[in-house]
Amino acid sequence: MRKFILGLAIALAACNITSAKEYITLESPAGNTIVDEKGSWILGPYDNLHIDYMKASNEFVYGSFYENGQKRYVNLSNIAYLPAGYEYEFDYYYARALTDGGFKLVNSNGTYAINDVVHNYSAINDKLILGQKGGDYWYLYDKSNGIQIMNNP
Repeated sequence: MRKFILGLAIALAACNITSAKEYITLESPAGNTIVDEKGSWILGPYDNLHIDYMKASNEFVYGSFYENGQKRYVNLSNIAYLPAGYEYEFDYYYARALTDGGFKLVNSNGTYAINDVVHNYSAINDKLILGQKGGDYWYLYDKSNGIQIMNNP
């Protein structure tokens, strides 16, 4: 039984390793370029291009670079550009676009999950998400476009 469980664990680990995409940063005088494990071009060349965050899934691989003097972030798995003008923190399915008073929540495809500055959030389902703005008040948002759809009564 132990051999079976050990063999199953090794097989599952091998499946995860082979399904995960590798990203490699190549440096050159023209700027950095990101390629995959097969050498296929992904992004670049850009000054200061590098991979900022990597999760076990291809859905959560981001890169940052400077374009026209402004820092940009992009989801490398689907080349979805995140809204410009923010520094980001990455947390599972979302990126937090940091602001002075909190953050705006951004989906991995670059759309806003919450297009207001909030301090906290809670996903309800695939279409709705709650965001907490100042105090104890929570508001309901359409997760696909970040628009508030219901005020707290």
